[in-house]
Amino acid sequence: MAADVSVEASTIVFLVLSSVLAFYLTRNYLAERKRNYLYWSAGMWIFALSDLLEVLFAFGVYSQAMAQFYLFVTALLVIPLAMGSLELIKSRLAKNAYLGYSLVAAAALAYVTFTSQVSNFVTDSVVNGNAPVNVIILSSFITFPALIIIVAIAALSYMRTKRKKVIWIILGMLTFAFGGILYVASFPASIYYTEFAGLVMLWLGFFDFSMLKRR
Repeated sequence: MAADVSVEASTIVFLVLSSVLAFYLTRNYLAERKRNYLYWSAGMWIFALSDLLEVLFAFGVYSQAMAQFYLFVTALLVIPLAMGSLELIKSRLAKNAYLGYSLVAAAALAYVTFTSQVSNFVTDSVVNGNAPVNVIILSSFITFPALIIIVAIAALSYMRTKRKKVIWIILGMLTFAFGGILYVASFPASIYYTEFAGLVMLWLGFFDFSMLKRR
């Protein structure tokens, strides 16, 4: 029972952290009208949606459709994050090529995910089981290219600007990638630890804490 309460509390904390960060990025887009903030906020809202599903799973709300949707959105969320990073470079060809590739990959993943039988992967309120192999393979075609783009552009941005916040963004994305690898390697409970660490790093990377001191 104590473990269940801990998982329930953790998922609620993750939902709050991801939702507030998504709201902050959306507010930045509305204030500055920069498309990178638009894409990043969309990615974080999808992330918050996946956290909402984890909250429902933790409280015993589960269905086959929810499981399929969860697997789809957890893979999908990296696409807008990568698109946001691509907005930091001037190559329209790179943006259009990645967008076209992502749309095809996302459509293929949607078809495979929503036509596959997903076993109940929630045990004692914890997401605790692997997705179908075909879903994992197609998810990797979305996840790995996006992560390469995010990390590469963040590294180039850091070399150009020397902004330390970029390092936190790189580490946050790599932490999420490491959590996904552990999940596939049958250590699914690790997703909660890496999710928390990744969220903290993204907060340090994206959020301007100096504005709190000015108030």
